[in-house]
Amino acid sequence: MSTVAGVCRYGFDGDGKAGVKSMLHAPEAVAFDANHTMYISDTMNHRVRRIDPTTGLISTVAGNGDSGYEDKNMGGCGAARFVSKEAAGQLKHGDGLLAVEAVVNSPVGLVLDKQRMLYVCERGENKIRRVKL
Repeated sequence: MSTVAGVCRYGFDGDGKAGVKSMLHAPEAVAFDANHTMYISDTMNHRVRRIDPTTGLISTVAGNGDSGYEDKNMGGCGAARFVSKEAAGQLKHGDGLLAVEAVVNSPVGLVLDKQRMLYVCERGENKIRRVKL
């Protein structure tokens, strides 16, 4: 057995470094495309990450790191703040935006289709999102 992504600490320490030296926070799923690129649901970082099979470098393909809730919790008091931010136009859910600018709240499951569309199960918002790769 060997590690292909992540270190013993959890968090987010950016993109553009080796996947085996990068922090993740509660990764829950992986998917691969035809080129052997690995996609990771970095759940508590509210991102979908990619590891290039040639370079081994990690990058974000979806999610801006924001859950959409000011207190970073799902529901409860955070839900009221979410609604307030949304009403004030301060929240960018992401539909129609670049995927890396979108709010992606707790992505868990991932599936790729043959047209290079990545489907993301967004647990925190009870949605299935689609990203063109």
